[in-house]
Amino acid sequence: MGKCWNCKTEVFLKDEEVRCDRCKQIVRYKCNNCKKLFDVQNKETKKKVKICLWCGFFLCPNCNSCSPDCQKYEHHNKIKQILNNLIPVDKWQELNQKVQEVVDYFGDIKMGRKKTSCEFGVPKTYAKERIKHILARMKGFKVRDFADQDAFEKRQKEILNKEIGHEFTIGNSRNDGSYGQEYRDIFNLCVCLGTLEHEKKSFKNDKGIEISYDSWVRIEEEPCEFLDTKELIVKYCPQCAKTFSKDKTYCDECKYKSNYKGHQKGDLKNVPLKEKLSDIPTCKNIGNFKEGEKKEDGKKSERKIEEF
Repeated sequence: MGKCWNCKTEVFLKDEEVRCDRCKQIVRYKCNNCKKLFDVQNKETKKKVKICLWCGFFLCPNCNSCSPDCQKYEHHNKIKQILNNLIPVDKWQELNQKVQEVVDYFGDIKMGRKKTSCEFGVPKTYAKERIKHILARMKGFKVRDFADQDAFEKRQKEILNKEIGHEFTIGNSRNDGSYGQEYRDIFNLCVCLGTLEHEKKSFKNDKGIEISYDSWVRIEEEPCEFLDTKELIVKYCPQCAKTFSKDKTYCDECKYKSNYKGHQKGDLKNVPLKEKLSDIPTCKNIGNFKEGEKKEDGKKSERKIEEF
């Protein structure tokens, strides 16, 4: 979170975003330590600058500093104080390096930012929530209008209409002026449905720098056996939070006083139920996701599931 250097708008960049939505400029910050300006996107690799896992500030590419109030500095100094008397003076510089590694390691654990994915390359964040959101929106849940609901189905049809072996990337699929997040969403869903296969590829640019990117290839297989789409949306009582089956309309226990005029005013009525997304992940194998890429041995789980 911070202000855009160009139009002074408060911006909060999501995973794939590097530009201000209002003025479309790449977000830029001044380092708290060396005071140099830096863009949040590396000009050569086109990758987003790393974020400190402790404080959430962007790490300055010039001096690797983040927020001056970051907790990691306090932890760093405390660990050094504990170990100082055990390490010879001529090893203090090496100690400083090792302490930094320890702090970074516990930052990874504390923040849980290490990316994990299934054997087919679908990130854990998608397996837990995002795919559930996409499927629910395709069914009309909390969409602005029919066009909003239809957008996901259109993107899915675009994929299905391509021949087997066709390669998709975010760059060749997204519309001008967009970040392509909507395509990343539907691509990951299609991996679960067996219509796309994810691959991690790379190439070297004119300066010899290796650029990695995500690629999805059109296939035609059965959906993943771990995909669970039976309980996307549930009904609940806003008063007691109890959940109910889809055929229920009112809470069996809670009542409220009606606001109708006339003889009905003050009558006790059952509380009408509301809909919400289920808290059940769409993947039944989410506990076995691993850090890094999908399996490379070619042995994948069988794909099978009922139609949703």
